Amino acid sequence: MKALGFGSMFLPTEALLPLLVLAGLFWTLSLRKLATSLIGIVLIGAASPLFEGLFSAMPGWFFVLFLAGLLLAFAGRFLRDVLAHACGDLLAGGIRAVFGSRLGLAALAASIAGIWLWLR
Repeated sequence: MKALGFGSMFLPTEALLPLLVLAGLFWTLSLRKLATSLIGIVLIGAASPLFEGLFSAMPGWFFVLFLAGLLLAFAGRFLRDVLAHACGDLLAGGIRAVFGSRLGLAALAASIAGIWLWLR
């Protein structure tokens, strides 16, 4: 059993084809996220000799910059999702506060009536 190396340390080369078949079965059963993950594992496993050669040829300082860039990219994506969720909660709370009160509902009714009269 010959391992592929750095990219997939515990994945033998004989496991790539059964994983790809399993991914196809999952895709057929409409488990697309799981199938996509398995296809990603197979692609990383198949390309690991390329990655190993690329990382061994890189200078150390460039490798550190590469990892820092990856970390910033993942942190940025995570923070974007967190901020979108927080802004959505704040907006929903504001709308609930305005239209949940009697004064807010009266203002909504008055604005609807005003628009209706304006367009008439």
